[in-house]
Amino acid sequence: MTTETKWLSYTEVRQRQRNSPLRQAEIPVEYAVSLPLPTRRFGAAVYASFASPAQRQPHQPMRQGGPDRWWAVDARTGHLALYAQTTVVPIAGSTQWDTVTLPAVESTVDELRQGIARIEEKMNALAPAFFGGEAGDKAGRNELLAALEKILPAPILPQYRAIAPDLFAWLEA
Repeated sequence: MTTETKWLSYTEVRQRQRNSPLRQAEIPVEYAVSLPLPTRRFGAAVYASFASPAQRQPHQPMRQGGPDRWWAVDARTGHLALYAQTTVVPIAGSTQWDTVTLPAVESTVDELRQGIARIEEKMNALAPAFFGGEAGDKAGRNELLAALEKILPAPILPQYRAIAPDLFAWLEA
């Protein structure tokens, strides 16, 4: 008798990230926290995230430093699999990230929520195929990639690609 692997949904991973003791104890409140992304780059199915110092001032574009910490949670259990400062364990080799000015957000709050909901819907549908080493639905992969590129600010997209290079390669295949 075979059993199908049960993965945490992307929605559940995001909810756990918001309420995580790690986030409350280790990540300063003024930091920007990335969306979690599925990856198998550690030889296990995990959702990886990073956090970066962020400077927010009224009527000024947000400035975001490079990630200085990152972590991964097991895609089955949600347990912490890795937590590291980038000075000890870099995200990708010895990459140094510059502080960038993020473009002004031109979407409404409702449009941003809809964009995140679209990403969640696509991740919920596609992450099991990704974790299982399957090709998945090509149209769905294209839609997820487009949704990520629409929501994620271009200056920090390389950081997302660095934390989950196998996901982006899979989406673009």
